[in-house]
Amino acid sequence: MVALLGAGLALPVSAAADTGGTPAPTPGGTGTVDPNFLLTTSHSAFVGSPLQIRGFAADAAGQTVVIQSHVATGGWVPVVTAGADPKGNFATTWYPPTFGQYELRAALNGAQAADTTTASTSRSVRVYKRARASWYGPGFFGKRTACGKKLNRATTGVAHRTLACGTEVAIRYAGRSIVVPVIDRGPFSRGVSWDLTYATAKKLGMKVTSRVGVAPIMLPLTAPAL
Repeated sequence: MVALLGAGLALPVSAAADTGGTPAPTPGGTGTVDPNFLLTTSHSAFVGSPLQIRGFAADAAGQTVVIQSHVATGGWVPVVTAGADPKGNFATTWYPPTFGQYELRAALNGAQAADTTTASTSRSVRVYKRARASWYGPGFFGKRTACGKKLNRATTGVAHRTLACGTEVAIRYAGRSIVVPVIDRGPFSRGVSWDLTYATAKKLGMKVTSRVGVAPIMLPLTAPAL
């Protein structure tokens, strides 16, 4: 069940990694984007699971390529490196530490973006976290949610205990995915982190409390140092 009473807005939960007190890398400039600098990777992944990253740049032959993540402050920070072969091909594996929406690019010449000379175009990667989700609706249709939205059978959205109302959240289940806003507070059942509206669960084909992948659509504020 979710609270459908008026509730104050909670502060957004950042998708940033916990650096444990270690200063985060300082974001730097953008460098020059080279359209012939290629980067390929999957569009989605799960927290802690390997994300395969490959690419090619003629100028990278024999050099170290730095994979960088764009941060909310506007700069780029390094997340992993790859050694390019004599032809300029490179490959590496990255384990995303947090869920959220990442923009990744490959760059040459330096682990900090301030040292970047050339870079690839960026690619978006949505990183999901596995969590348990329930669904609700019957008995609450016609009432107002904690975020002030009137609930009906066609209302898509999700309830969360702390994410700010309106935060967009990607939800993945059984090969399907949907992006919906936070519209309510809850759930309050032990071991369940998210509560989908009836319409959201129906679009995903979810009929009972299940394991889903969730990814708030926010850029991580920081990324772990190399």
